[in-house]
Amino acid sequence: MAGIPFGIGFMNYITDAYRLYAASANAASSCSRSFFATFLPLASYPMLSHLGIAGACSLLGGLSALMTIVPFVLIWKGEAMRARSPFCNALKSDDDDLKVSHMTPIPVERQQSMV
Repeated sequence: MAGIPFGIGFMNYITDAYRLYAASANAASSCSRSFFATFLPLASYPMLSHLGIAGACSLLGGLSALMTIVPFVLIWKGEAMRARSPFCNALKSDDDDLKVSHMTPIPVERQQSMV
């Protein structure tokens, strides 16, 4: 049940961050989530047999506790990380070009040639 609000929030973050390529980013996120959901259970038997129930549960609980920091780090440092990213800078310039091209009227000569 807790995955519902966090999953929706993560999908909204991806959609807002990748704008023009949001469908591809959401598809990649969904595929990777499904990949991990398929293959990580295969590691459960060896992990339980080597660490025992208490050790395996402690390991998973500790990893879960550490992962709770990630959304707060993205809120805190996300803008700075996107500013350093060449892809995000290119995406921002593509988005700006797209806005300008939609706001620029088509010249009369070009309109007549389109008819």
